[in-house]
Amino acid sequence: MNYFALLGLPVQFGIDLNQLRSNYIQLQKIQHPDKVGGNTRDSAHLNTAYTVLLDNNSRALHIFELHNLNTLATRIDLSKLNDAKANPKLYEQKMIDAFDANQIHEAYEYWCLCQYAKP
Repeated sequence: MNYFALLGLPVQFGIDLNQLRSNYIQLQKIQHPDKVGGNTRDSAHLNTAYTVLLDNNSRALHIFELHNLNTLATRIDLSKLNDAKANPKLYEQKMIDAFDANQIHEAYEYWCLCQYAKP
């Protein structure tokens, strides 16, 4: 399930969190089980989508899943890993820049490096 599509947002890492919240609230006004015609399953999907897209790490993972990239199933360059451990903020920014440039595979590599570099 594409959580971006569900909440009416473009598939991109840098999303407008105010728009995310607004779309979520509007859709829940229709789908919430306490509303006439509401649906428990659809409301639960909206809750999950909102929670995933609200968190940067979860949002990145969801984008990777949409592109059929298996998390942490990539070869890690040890020299880059050591650099990522020494400069974690730089590699987080490189990941964001790669997302912004729609270079999903490169963003995935940086994300993996950031995950492996965590203490």
